[in-house]
Amino acid sequence: MGLRITALSVAATAAFALVGATWAAELRRRQVLQSEADGRGVIRDDTGGPSVRVGLGLAFAVLIAAALVISVGRSYAAYDAMAGWALKGYGIAESGSVLAGREWGMWGLNYPLNMMLQVATFRLFGGDLLPESKLLFPVYLACVGLGIFSFWRRLRVAPALAAAGLMLIATNPVVFIHATNGYANLPFAAILTLGMLAAIDGVLECDPRRQIISGLLLGIGVWTRPEGFLYVALIAVAVAAVA
Repeated sequence: MGLRITALSVAATAAFALVGATWAAELRRRQVLQSEADGRGVIRDDTGGPSVRVGLGLAFAVLIAAALVISVGRSYAAYDAMAGWALKGYGIAESGSVLAGREWGMWGLNYPLNMMLQVATFRLFGGDLLPESKLLFPVYLACVGLGIFSFWRRLRVAPALAAAGLMLIATNPVVFIHATNGYANLPFAAILTLGMLAAIDGVLECDPRRQIISGLLLGIGVWTRPEGFLYVALIAVAVAAVA
């Protein structure tokens, strides 16, 4: 749009998006309440019990907290994370333009700038001294975990069983390591997974809103890693074939 990337322009953009999203969510909430009033039945909890579900939920919270501490504590120790994401994000914040990516860090402008812009936002608002931007990666793990759990519950999977599946994913060593090392792999996987689940919901429920959300998420996936285009093309073909 020709605007400099500053704390003010980022805050104004975020505020505009938040107001629009809140308005859309309120409209959707009223529709959901109306459909629930029509009656779809109650999701039964016939596996485990409240104590099992609460215990697994607490375990997931502890796991995410540990990932947050480890992620910030190790800073941008991995070379690619430092030279590719942090340095390029700092350059964008200093210059106020994504074109700084040509000179700062690796890959020039050949790599999608989603993660770099998120790092730049932390740099603009707090200097990224901890660095706080490393909090992003465990947050992506938390988001995709809760998204998967919510998806299973909508498909009538019992809460304790869904929580156990969530812990199985989150404790996978590869997944946990990528929640702390600062690479784009986990954010990329999280965005594509949530986009795919939204696509399944949109097809099953014939819900155009969820299909739009899916398209937005998959588009962001393309903007996160270079191979995103291939993954999203395959997902789109698969969803279209199933639909």
